[in-house]
Amino acid sequence: MSTSYSMHRTVTTTSTSQGYGSASHAAEEFVAAAEREKQEMQQLNSRLEAYISRVRQLEDRNKELVIELDSLRGSLGNDIGQIKFKFNDSLVKVRRDISEAHAGTIGVEVKVNRLRDDLNDYRHRYEEARREVEREKTTWGGAISQAQAELDTNKSRYAAILDEEKRLYAEQDQLYLQLAAAKDELDAAIADRLRLQAEEDDLKIELEFLGRIHAQEITELRALLAQAPADTREFFKNELALAIREIKAEYDKIIQTTKVDLETIFQTKIAAVEASVASKNEAATFRQEEIRKMNESITSLRAKLSELEARNAALEREANTLQIQLGEDQRAYESELAKRDSALRFMREDCQTLIAELQALLNTKQTLDTEIAIYRKLVESEEGRFNHIGQGVVVQQQEVQRHQGGSSSIVMSDQRHSESHHHHQQHQDVYPQGTLRYSQQHEANIGRGTTVFIPDKRVGTYEQDTYDSGEVQTRSTFKRHAKGNVSIVECDPTGKYIILENTSGNIAEDVSHFEIRRVIDKTPSFTFHLPAHSVIHPHGHLKIYGRNTGGIHSPPDSIVMESYPSWGQGTVVETYLYNSHGIEKASHIQTTSASSR
Repeated sequence: MSTSYSMHRTVTTTSTSQGYGSASHAAEEFVAAAEREKQEMQQLNSRLEAYISRVRQLEDRNKELVIELDSLRGSLGNDIGQIKFKFNDSLVKVRRDISEAHAGTIGVEVKVNRLRDDLNDYRHRYEEARREVEREKTTWGGAISQAQAELDTNKSRYAAILDEEKRLYAEQDQLYLQLAAAKDELDAAIADRLRLQAEEDDLKIELEFLGRIHAQEITELRALLAQAPADTREFFKNELALAIREIKAEYDKIIQTTKVDLETIFQTKIAAVEASVASKNEAATFRQEEIRKMNESITSLRAKLSELEARNAALEREANTLQIQLGEDQRAYESELAKRDSALRFMREDCQTLIAELQALLNTKQTLDTEIAIYRKLVESEEGRFNHIGQGVVVQQQEVQRHQGGSSSIVMSDQRHSESHHHHQQHQDVYPQGTLRYSQQHEANIGRGTTVFIPDKRVGTYEQDTYDSGEVQTRSTFKRHAKGNVSIVECDPTGKYIILENTSGNIAEDVSHFEIRRVIDKTPSFTFHLPAHSVIHPHGHLKIYGRNTGGIHSPPDSIVMESYPSWGQGTVVETYLYNSHGIEKASHIQTTSASSR
């Protein structure tokens, strides 16, 4: 029976800088990868079921053969040798089937380990996606707060501009009121000047009128004097002359007094009017200068107001645009947040489903491991019975041939086991100082303990052989090389850790920024850079764990590689150590092969 396993490992990397769309795309890829893994596990389960069915058929067939062999031994007696040759092909076929079934079991275990690594990787990617969502929430919240602060600043600036505009309008109204008051005062001064001029004209007219009246009275008196008789004229001549002189003197006095008074009043009025007009002209000039300055200030303020109104309109448009954009961004953010929450819920549900399926697979694997161990013990017991029966048949055949004089040589079924034990003893004799290592992890994965003989810790080639139920041999060949005191002393077959050793007894080796390059099945896997201040003490070790292998970060004895879940595993695993200048310092090559005995 030939069973082939096709193993595909899909690793999807998600860039956190692609935003919300990359998260949904990563979730879809995660679901697709989980579906593929589920189908592969179903195929493996069906193949394992076929394998178990085949083992049970072989067990039933083995029981039938034992019964048939017992019956043949009882009936044929000395013909057992011929019966062995008759059923030798069937035994070889059965052993081949057991070997193929064991190889299939190894493939299933490797597949389970890889699925476990993939699940840990998916968990790590889910946590990274969740942290990215939190970071993007914080970023969007900061952007919204900044936009809100800018909007509040623009609103405060707009309110300040409105207050400045109101203040300028109030100042303009006050200036207009002051200008109207100045105009009223100027009009009052002009009215006073016109009134005084009218009074002056009236006084001049009155003076002329009085002069005419006095002249008429004089004329009348002269006429009367001319009409009077001579004696009367002579009688009253002196009296009349005296009266005329008195009247003329009084008239002149009145005229002079009136003239002086009028001139004084006129001069006083004129001086007052001129002083008032001068002061009012000066005030008017000052007010005109102030009005001119105010007009210039009003013009500049109007220009500034126009500019501020244009800026205010632009700020209002920008504020409206920002408000609209903020609303759109808020809606887009809420939509993307809802999508991300939905994707996260889906991923959580899918992750819980995968964890439940993985737990079921682990339980099934434990059950299968138990059944395989039981079947292995049954096969070993049956093999022991076959070996015991074969030894009896060989002894009987030797006795028959000795009686018949034959000289043929018989190879017993357990001869290879004796040779293997003898070869094992030779290894112990050749390398009495070799280091014995017992790998519990390899026993859990393959089914048997592993004994490793290492003549030299730094340079050399050594092998380890593992036998499963006496039929399948798994051989691992290790090649190591080192230039200097630092060497790769051990690489875990399942990819959990790598151990570096300093063979010097008195020098501490600084391995800062050294590179460990991993090549699995002739394909470069990745490169790990040792962190700064990494020092290996004399005769000390540095154990480097994968991220998901359960290691403890405790420098300088052990560190955890955060960039990769594990070191990986495969048939041919090559590990190289380079210093900070790119020079190879050590290497470790592991080759694993399985063959039938």
